[in-house]
Amino acid sequence: MLRNLSHLLFVIFFMIISCKGIVHAHESVDGSHPQAHVIPTAIERNIVQIVEDGAYRYIRSNGIPNHRTGQFPNRNNPNAISEQNHEYRAPINPLMTGQPKEQRGVIGVAVNGIPIEPGTAECYGRTRGQRGPMSGCDWREEAIINGNGQLGLDNNNAHVQPTGAYHYHGVPYGLLGVLSAQGDRVHVGYAADGFRILVSMSDSYKSSYRLKSGNRPDGPGGRYDGTYTADFSFIEGSGNLDQCNGAIIGGEYVYFMTKEFPFAPRCLMGLADVSFSRHGSPAMGQGNQGLDRQNGNGFPQGGHPPPRPF
Repeated sequence: MLRNLSHLLFVIFFMIISCKGIVHAHESVDGSHPQAHVIPTAIERNIVQIVEDGAYRYIRSNGIPNHRTGQFPNRNNPNAISEQNHEYRAPINPLMTGQPKEQRGVIGVAVNGIPIEPGTAECYGRTRGQRGPMSGCDWREEAIINGNGQLGLDNNNAHVQPTGAYHYHGVPYGLLGVLSAQGDRVHVGYAADGFRILVSMSDSYKSSYRLKSGNRPDGPGGRYDGTYTADFSFIEGSGNLDQCNGAIIGGEYVYFMTKEFPFAPRCLMGLADVSFSRHGSPAMGQGNQGLDRQNGNGFPQGGHPPPRPF
């Protein structure tokens, strides 16, 4: 039995936090919405487990946040938060490739087990909620425009998939509020390639993306105003973060979530684990139900999830 257990190095933490009380609504959400409700008491506990086993860090959660959220459903997001079975794997000692590679969908996972997914599936020219590939879209809509959340985002820059999966598009303010912050750089998650994701409490680490000037040459037309991902361009040296919103600090490469675009990394400097890849999308319904597609969280062949005590 000891031999069977020897491969388990240690459990970093196993956190169960109950988030009791009324779930607050986002400022822009009408609290009288007939479908507005709180997270059901039976599933309102945040359960997350992070285990280091061999060369990998395994992250499993029930997808329930450990902080208050906005009201879901709301006028711009018709989906209710529900319990999930999130399972991710990332290398403990990630290696930089030296070449940024775009990562669509889930870019990482927060330390409370909530996925980080800065992009959307909304594309100019497609009907709201229409199914379509993540690639092949020249004018993809942003979830945060000029500091304002769109698509039903709450004050945590988060909203809900049609599957009930709550996920972050930008700085997770509710999570910052429950973490014991020591110093300026707060560790909030892990990227799909294993590098840590931080938030600077003083906003000292700045994005190097800038809003383009002039008008869009095609598609929706009009002035570049931040509505679409393509409204921005990377200008090296204009900030102190690289193309993937990362930097080397004290010999360690880390990513940052920032108040300004891109809000969270849109590319990776390492190799993403396949557990962060998408495996299809749910059936789309009316309204904004197709605003994002839920990721698949299965482990690759030969991999295995952490122990399942809950």
